[in-house]
Parts: sequence; C-alpha cells; structure tokens
Amino acid sequence: MNPKQNLGGQAADIHAAAVERGMNFRSIDDSTIGLNLDETTSRADILSVLHAFGASDAEVRHHLLCWTPIVFSLSL
Repeated sequence: MNPKQNLGGQAADIHAAAVERGMNFRSIDDSTIGLNLDETTSRADILSVLHAFGASDAEVRHHLLCWTPIVFSLSL
C-alpha cells in the first residue's frame, strides 16, 4: 500500500517533529515525506506518527482509547 497525501509545504515541519520523537521519516520534497510501517510497528509508534503530523494530545488520547487494528487513512 502506498497512500499519498499532499502536505502543502508542511513536510519540513512534520519531518522535524518526527526527528524530535526519534522517528526516521524520509524528506522527499516540500510537500512529501515517506515513512514505513511493518508488522513490528506498535500502537505507540502509530500514536507518535499522529503527534508528528500535528494531532493534539486529545486527538491522540482518543485514538489510544478507540484503537482497533484496522488500516486507516490519513487526511490533513
């Protein structure tokens, strides 16, 4: 699966937020970053990704409480 979302020039900010959290996103251009998820990706990893993309603490808590193991779509 290769979901793609135009980040509208926010890629550098999202990349910096990911680095602050110890994540290794690929900076592709001003509106594109890349990241890989696999079977070792944990719920905590996903929540860190949500934070890096700008999710508030309340939104992350909501996802933590409502977590179900499904494929999700990211929309900014």
